[in-house]
Amino acid sequence: MLTDKIPDTADLSDPNRAMQMKLSDKFGALYDDAWTDAFEDLTKKHKQKPNDAIHFLLESLKV
Repeated sequence: MLTDKIPDTADLSDPNRAMQMKLSDKFGALYDDAWTDAFEDLTKKHKQKPNDAIHFLLESLKV
């Protein structure tokens, strides 16, 4: 197969490719919607510094 020799080439016939795209869309929507709202809430309402708000959101993702 042509893609065997070129590891960075996407295999468009891969049945899991659609699932991966949907997953990336969901994480994109999470960042655009929920994370932006949460970041603004933490920095404006709760007066957290931006770096502290980012750290809090990152740690909440790890849980």
